[in-house]
Amino acid sequence: MLVKTKCQVQSSKVRDSYFQMWRGICIVIVVLMHCFYPPFQTGTFDGMFFFLEINSINFPVAVFFVLSGYFVKESSFSSDRLKSTLISRIKKLIVPYFIYTVLYMGFAFVLGREFTISYVLRSMFLGQAATPLYYILVLFFFTLLTPLLIKCIHRKVLSFMVFVLSFLVLATFYVLKFSGYDLWFYSRYTIVWLPFYYFGILMRNCEIHIPKQKGILLAFTGFALCLEICESIFIYYYTGSTAIALSQIRFFAFIYAFSIALIMFSNYKVNNEQSDNIAKRLFVYLGDNSYGIYFIHMFYITILSVLLEKFVIEQLVMAVPAFLFSFAELFMAITFSVLTIKVLRLVFKKTGSLLFGV
Repeated sequence: MLVKTKCQVQSSKVRDSYFQMWRGICIVIVVLMHCFYPPFQTGTFDGMFFFLEINSINFPVAVFFVLSGYFVKESSFSSDRLKSTLISRIKKLIVPYFIYTVLYMGFAFVLGREFTISYVLRSMFLGQAATPLYYILVLFFFTLLTPLLIKCIHRKVLSFMVFVLSFLVLATFYVLKFSGYDLWFYSRYTIVWLPFYYFGILMRNCEIHIPKQKGILLAFTGFALCLEICESIFIYYYTGSTAIALSQIRFFAFIYAFSIALIMFSNYKVNNEQSDNIAKRLFVYLGDNSYGIYFIHMFYITILSVLLEKFVIEQLVMAVPAFLFSFAELFMAITFSVLTIKVLRLVFKKTGSLLFGV
């Protein structure tokens, strides 16, 4: 059964904690995806485990874009508030982006990275100083597009064109990549993420249909995951590249991520029916600090990976399942990131909101 639901703006702490919980879940998965992984080898337990794991958790960036769009209010982009809204949003993105870019470049220099003009320019303007920074640039681009997107939300034809355009760009990337072109911009500055951001805007400001029965959504999600795994296997054997085969930017990976977003909204409750437990409080806390964790965690991932490669003996790696190392690295990276945020927040009290989003 399909239910027509009006997505209304409410200043509910319950609603805030619900979406902060999802932010916490997503930031944990983002960090996990950046942790230690062994080289993929067909027929081995570790290889198949990580192959299935990555496909199963290949949705956090898409959900982050959905949430970013969801908190866009149409009234904030009215003619009298447009300038102040854009300045505020751009400031929250660009200032920490350049601060952390400089820090990551300095970190790379300490680790022995050779600096070139090309590296500096790519780091500063293409988000290549650290893996997570491309998301900030894409979100900056979408922020500039938001006034135009707001004009589209009440026009079905224009909304349809937004999704079609993104699909065509993704199809073009596929054709070029399978033709042997090295798309260095494959996950940067790409408009293919736009449907998720735009879907969030629609959920916040418009009437849309979402399924009420959880069984339908779960079945759809399971089917999408199966298709994504098949797609991943096909791409791997066609290209031989795990980077492409496990990328979040794939047709069925997008469908799977979209189904996760639907589950997120379908389970949303504006009352206090949801039980409060330790796991929920933990994810809400991580969600509250997700902005800072997103920027900081790669410092510790890099350090831990170097230490793991240097000091963990080969016999131990062979004797212990590799996923234990990745989960240990996940725990340490998040713990150290949260502790760093707490310390730096005491030092930079006035600039905490820019550096950590709180």
